[in-house]
Amino acid sequence: MDSKERINCLLNHKEADRIGILDAYWIETIDRWKREGLSEALDISDYFNHDISFVWFEARLGLKEELISKDKENNYIRNIDGVTFRIPKNGVPYIKDDVDLPGFPVEYTIKSKSDWIKYKKNFFPSEWRMAYKPEITPPYHGTKETFDDLNKYYLGIKAKNRFIFFAPREPFEATRNLMGSENFFMQIALDKSWIRELFEEHVDMIIGMYEIFLSKGFKFDGFWVWGDICFNKGMIISPSDYKNLLMPVHKRLFNYFRDRKMHIVYHTDGYLKEVLPLLVEAGITGIQPLEVKANNSIFEIKKEYGDTLTIFGNIDSRKMSGSKEEIDEEIKKKVLYAKKGGGYIYHSDHSVPVDVSLENYKFVMTCVKKYGCY
Repeated sequence: MDSKERINCLLNHKEADRIGILDAYWIETIDRWKREGLSEALDISDYFNHDISFVWFEARLGLKEELISKDKENNYIRNIDGVTFRIPKNGVPYIKDDVDLPGFPVEYTIKSKSDWIKYKKNFFPSEWRMAYKPEITPPYHGTKETFDDLNKYYLGIKAKNRFIFFAPREPFEATRNLMGSENFFMQIALDKSWIRELFEEHVDMIIGMYEIFLSKGFKFDGFWVWGDICFNKGMIISPSDYKNLLMPVHKRLFNYFRDRKMHIVYHTDGYLKEVLPLLVEAGITGIQPLEVKANNSIFEIKKEYGDTLTIFGNIDSRKMSGSKEEIDEEIKKKVLYAKKGGGYIYHSDHSVPVDVSLENYKFVMTCVKKYGCY
């Protein structure tokens, strides 16, 4: 059974030859593993037998990325979303939620509806978004690809019979990043109609870009949308705001891809108890990564949603830096339970952190394959 067949089987809640494998890693973790002997030439997804790959696009506003100013210690670079970052010249990154960003956001171009009206002419689906090459390095969540790079990557993962997700950023996350969290939440309180407009614009972008990809010969097996709408205590916005403001947008987006017979996997960090029934109502068919440190239980979620959702993750990444006995116990108890009847794909509960050695992670994979077989 190849990867595409395996993931299709699991997403349809049928048992395959084994559970699927997917994971994410900190950049520093990969650097550590290279120091521990991992070859520079190896593709990490090949080395650990990932069954899933992603294709995404440049979904930001579309302004020119440029150096605004500099001082003795910092460069100030405005990215294509119009966000100005203070980037330390000593190379120390801004670390937020375990993700390295290239600097500290200090100013946003889009602050008000009048700003959006002025700049929205830049925000439309276009072929350049398939392969964005920034003028300044480092970009903020950008890529350095040409179309030939992207096409080569796509043909490569297709040849490996991977399950390929079209994987854009979700409208809530995209809008929050466009104007900054503080202003975003303030505008939800003050001007819901404008926020709804921005959500809808991002849905139009996603659908428009998907259709451009199709016109260029790309084919996708599923739709994976990522955006954090929860924190460790629950939803970032109220359930009523989700129902009235975001759910109608989600339904339009998810229905578009479900009408094309594609599974809808949603990524959000945080505690999921409040949001899961709402996301299921909106139309998702999979959820990832079920953070353990946010008190998500795979046993509870599988019991309640096992016939509805494909579950990715909930393997505590903190245990991966422990003893082999701890690793074995974590994977054994969760995988043996979650794999029953299909609908489970291995993933750490967020990303594999830098304190996990290459030796330990290899043992993680040994346990996943040992307990994940049917």
